[in-house]
Amino acid sequence: MNLIISETYEEMSRRAADIVGRVIREKPDCRLGLATGGSPIGMYNYLVEDYRNGKLDFSRVDTINLDEYMGLDGNHPQSYRYFMNHYLFDHVNIDKNKTYVVNGVGDPEKNLAEFQKKINEKPIDVQVLGIGADGHVGFNEPSDALFASAHITDLVDSTIVANSKYFDKKEDVPKKAYTMGMGDILKAKKIVLIIKGRHKAEVVKELLYSDKITTKNPATMLRMHNDVTILIERNIYDIVHTETRVITTDEVLMDYDLGSEPVVTERFGNGHINDTYRVTLKNGKYCLLQKINKRVFTKPYELMENVSRVCDFVANKTADRRRSLHLVKTKEGNLYYIDAEGEFWRMYEYITDSICLDKAETPEDFYQSAVAFGEFQNSLADFDATTLYEVIPNFHNTVSRYKDFRRAIEENKSGRADECSDEIEFYLAHEKIAGEIVDKLASGELPTRVTHNDTKLNNVMLDAKTRTALCVIDLDTVMPGSVLYDFGDSIRFGASSADEDERDLSRVYMDLSLFEAYTKGFLSACGKSLTDKEKEMFPMGAIMMTLECGMRFLTDHLNGDTYFRISREGHNLDRSRTQMKLVQDMENKMSEMNEIVKKYS
Repeated sequence: MNLIISETYEEMSRRAADIVGRVIREKPDCRLGLATGGSPIGMYNYLVEDYRNGKLDFSRVDTINLDEYMGLDGNHPQSYRYFMNHYLFDHVNIDKNKTYVVNGVGDPEKNLAEFQKKINEKPIDVQVLGIGADGHVGFNEPSDALFASAHITDLVDSTIVANSKYFDKKEDVPKKAYTMGMGDILKAKKIVLIIKGRHKAEVVKELLYSDKITTKNPATMLRMHNDVTILIERNIYDIVHTETRVITTDEVLMDYDLGSEPVVTERFGNGHINDTYRVTLKNGKYCLLQKINKRVFTKPYELMENVSRVCDFVANKTADRRRSLHLVKTKEGNLYYIDAEGEFWRMYEYITDSICLDKAETPEDFYQSAVAFGEFQNSLADFDATTLYEVIPNFHNTVSRYKDFRRAIEENKSGRADECSDEIEFYLAHEKIAGEIVDKLASGELPTRVTHNDTKLNNVMLDAKTRTALCVIDLDTVMPGSVLYDFGDSIRFGASSADEDERDLSRVYMDLSLFEAYTKGFLSACGKSLTDKEKEMFPMGAIMMTLECGMRFLTDHLNGDTYFRISREGHNLDRSRTQMKLVQDMENKMSEMNEIVKKYS
């Protein structure tokens, strides 16, 4: 979570409006999830001001509101439809047909069904939230259990009392309301939580400082989201900020000489390991700030040494600054900043006029990702990989991974071994090929190279206009290894016909056309730097990386889901099954894969 502390409500509202406004400018047809109440009013005022000053265009925006009182129609002064018209919609060029607030009157079941249908129609790009004194979000009140989807809720007395200030008397406050469920809220791509009011200090303290996620304080559920920005007034922060020290991004930025004042810092990207923020400077430029996850990377000094050396080596091979990563040094000339709590921060220059995709939208996108990773490999062909630190020991040592797997079977910490005996048997039957890559690396039959080890499409920057490859990012796992690791993992993830956790295995197979597109792009960029043996083993690399990943998913399932993040019971088991299906399909298509590799070698 990104915590932004403001000295005044006005400053906090301005910052919230800047975050929402940036979403609108970057995606003119975005969907905004909106909230009502006292907390976001200042933000709406600034959004209207920005529109009037020509800075924002709402003509293509659509919106959906969190909730609405049951029993109030849209013309009632205390309905949330009336609120939104009054504070925002009536003052900007938005098409009101694209604004949705659930109908507060009429058939409740029909209204609720329509509400959920509207929620599911289009993802929310940014969800604005407030928080109640009891921790409620929307009208998701504290309870023994929370609803995931839209529902009708009974308002607790504390909420009724808090909202009675907007009515003539307490008895006039509706007793029921429609609200999005917590699952609906957490599906938003970005969440902005605006906290106003000292009386909310206790629930805010639990949100910020407790590791506990509880339905008794629904706001704590936001800790499960990977892109939450919390805006809080100084007077509230000073109350909750007692024994625990929270380092804010504003404090970290003070150690960097950026040449211009930072005006907005917001969570950026979809990474699950490090915390990444995009910093907007007053001069219109950007930079990226990251806090390194020390639980994953236990030796950040060594990690940063690897990253720095690889960045410099690649940068020296190109005159185009956008084709490599560039670290920004601190005022003292260091590659990283260590805060008062011992956390490591670093900063990169922002790659201008670029885009990053989570999934390939066309085969050409996948081809360009292959070119990017191929160029990365080619530019480092004369780098002595053995001088790099192994920041995660035995990361792609399949033999070692099998030892971990057998240990997990023996210990059976979760008690799940019996329910997945078929899967265990499959992976154990393939143990005979575990040494295919590591043994040849040890013997020198395969050369040791710099490997990226996380070759997903969203680690490639593409030119925003031409959609051609610029460079590879996220170098935290660069280590000595085999080129087969990078090629194989790209095929495992990118050439699959289905999501990594698809339950319907009939939909899972390796797409040979995508295999060919990647092989063509990769070899066009680095084929001349590779040995014949490396190219010959590309298909085996795809099988090995898929086998290893599936076994790791199953190992985690047996250990009680302690490593990979899950969102449902049996999630890691589902993932391991998709990898099994991919391995089987790859084995059946081995001859076709070999012919494709020969075609482009």
